[in-house]
Amino acid sequence: MPGASPRGANDQAAGPSSKGKRDGADKGAPSDDASSAPLLVYVATLALLVEPTTYESTIDRAIELASQFGGYVSNHNDRTVTVRIPSNRFRDAMRELEKLGALLSRAVQAEDITEEFHDLDVRLKTLQATRKRLEELLQKAANIHEVLEVEEQLARVTGEIDRSEGRLRFLQSHASLSTITVTLAPKTPASLTSLAPLPPRTVPLPIGWFSSLGIHRLLELSR
Repeated sequence: MPGASPRGANDQAAGPSSKGKRDGADKGAPSDDASSAPLLVYVATLALLVEPTTYESTIDRAIELASQFGGYVSNHNDRTVTVRIPSNRFRDAMRELEKLGALLSRAVQAEDITEEFHDLDVRLKTLQATRKRLEELLQKAANIHEVLEVEEQLARVTGEIDRSEGRLRFLQSHASLSTITVTLAPKTPASLTSLAPLPPRTVPLPIGWFSSLGIHRLLELSR
């Protein structure tokens, strides 16, 4: 889990969810177009300042929000709750969870697992083709020695297929669900002074000093 960064750290939009699986004998393996889009695993942490008397109700509200966004709670205690949210609702969920208290810090980490997923997909197809050839050889075995030898190789390849399919399912699950951990801290006058203001929003303008003013200052000048 990544450490919290100063308020205003850039978060990232949730990546596309993984594709469906094949039916039939290869159930659990990705479809042919599974690697057509990047697979991103998002992990976020939020630190919020709330009144100590509202810890329980804030945790309950975070759990309700997780359910509303189609997610669930993976664990929680008196001051911390971790939820899994569908990645296509990640940004919306972050915004709503931030409203539960005064935002002290935010951190978002995105891990690109596209390459690993693609490599596993290719390896799985190769293993499945090898298993098919071994099954054909088993039917043609001329004696018990050949049968035992082929069966040994068949068991090894089948084990590798099971492990590869399990890893692919794990990656698919992690890419389709983002993890958000909310930690609560007591709201006191001292803690409120530690809140860092968000940086001013700027827009690219043809004149350099216009852009450096920021959009809020420009709006004030126009009044």
